[in-house]
Amino acid sequence: MSTFKEKILTLAACKLWLLETFGLPLVLLGIRFYVGMAIWQSGWVKYTGIDSTKSLFESEFIPNWQTNHVKHWLGFDIPFPVPSPTFGVYSSMSAELGFSALLMLGLAGRAAALGIIGLLSAIKLFVYPDAPEIPPQLILLAVIVAAGPGKLSIDWLIRRKLLRPSIHDKTVDV
Repeated sequence: MSTFKEKILTLAACKLWLLETFGLPLVLLGIRFYVGMAIWQSGWVKYTGIDSTKSLFESEFIPNWQTNHVKHWLGFDIPFPVPSPTFGVYSSMSAELGFSALLMLGLAGRAAALGIIGLLSAIKLFVYPDAPEIPPQLILLAVIVAAGPGKLSIDWLIRRKLLRPSIHDKTVDV
């Protein structure tokens, strides 16, 4: 006959298995789509309104960048180059659309998350230092970098089908 302790441990193991098998992949998918859609929409607005985006870069983004382009770190004044408005528009639009699509698909998910982290960090440091929505997105992207895009991703399918399974990988049947 099982003891109460064994029953509790069995129940806990079952709940953990359910969370790791179903909960975590859904949470990671939700994070990928939440951040990915926000970044995609920003890139899409730039794509559909190139002329207005260029004028926005000329009137707001570049002046803010010029104001914030010298950063004081560790006692050093480090100047960062100020991009041209045309370069800023096309590079940010391409990065936003490309990285967000990869992130939502879960294809090169960690790399896409790192790319968006770089993009958001540049925005936070140089363009909009007071933007309140960026730190939570950075934290969510750090989860993707640390945990990977999850089982509901193309990365996981590639890993499962093409790469040799690791001895220590519990999710792959050897």
